[in-house]
Amino acid sequence: MRRFKALLRLARWLGPWANEADAPSIHRIEHSVIRETRSIRYRIYQPKDRGFGCLFLIPGLHFAGADDPRLDRFAAILAHAGYWVCTPFLPDFLDLRLRPSLVEDAERVFDTFRDDPHRPKGRIGLLSISFGSFIAIALAARKERKAHIGCLMTFGGFSRWRDALRFSLEGGKARPHDPLNRPVVFMNLLPRLQTSDPIKLEIAWRKYAETTWGKKEYKNRKLWMPLAESLATEVAPEDTHLFLQGCGARPGGNAIARTGLEAKGELEWLTPIAHLKQIGCDFFAVHGSEDDVIPVEHAHDLVRSCPSSVRGIALITGMY
Repeated sequence: MRRFKALLRLARWLGPWANEADAPSIHRIEHSVIRETRSIRYRIYQPKDRGFGCLFLIPGLHFAGADDPRLDRFAAILAHAGYWVCTPFLPDFLDLRLRPSLVEDAERVFDTFRDDPHRPKGRIGLLSISFGSFIAIALAARKERKAHIGCLMTFGGFSRWRDALRFSLEGGKARPHDPLNRPVVFMNLLPRLQTSDPIKLEIAWRKYAETTWGKKEYKNRKLWMPLAESLATEVAPEDTHLFLQGCGARPGGNAIARTGLEAKGELEWLTPIAHLKQIGCDFFAVHGSEDDVIPVEHAHDLVRSCPSSVRGIALITGMY
């Protein structure tokens, strides 16, 4: 009966008829935990009643983390349905960076949530958004945590990081892509780029992301182009052209980024397939058929890479 009620509540708030500006009222509890020398914030979304299950929700790469209104609303809806939801503010994602420490930071928060005596007993479901899929898959593959994970679900996850980042730059055949993610690809390639002042470049590209992300109107070139031109005045004069290439406002950026992506180096760890072969729980790859950030083919690739001993299902939807 409780699970049926949970399904009704999820349908009420997540269906196409729902008001996306509205969210249920639930308890949010802020915490932090220390890993080595860094403090990692995390938030627990707690149902008003006892609840019957637990979910660990790993966000995507976003400067707001769980404060992104879309993620905050999603977590609140899951809590309203009866789940205790824990989501970390991963420092590297807040910096818009892809670094190996993402997995260790997530593990530290997961272990703390797992050991919380107040949460409902039982295994924890793992959910991830977009680029958080790699972290969730790596977490599910760790031998010492398999017994505590009940299921793994990715939303818009990737199977090949180079292809995903290339798509952010170039799109696909007759397929539109979100043009606003380009600067973050360049930010993660900064060590390989010839720059005069990389700090000013990073700050300007971040401002571009903070201004445009989550605002569909900025996908129109008539809006993002003037913004890029304005922010270009904040970088070193020698870096102005590179900054505009990173935003897509000048030609030649794709070739520069492609060279950086093809070279082996800092991002080689970002390969989920090897980890996926080690998971021991059911895996569901949920993906929007018109996803303009990561192509839908990645969901099928992920499922094909699952070990034969687990159930792997791709769920493709046109709903979002």
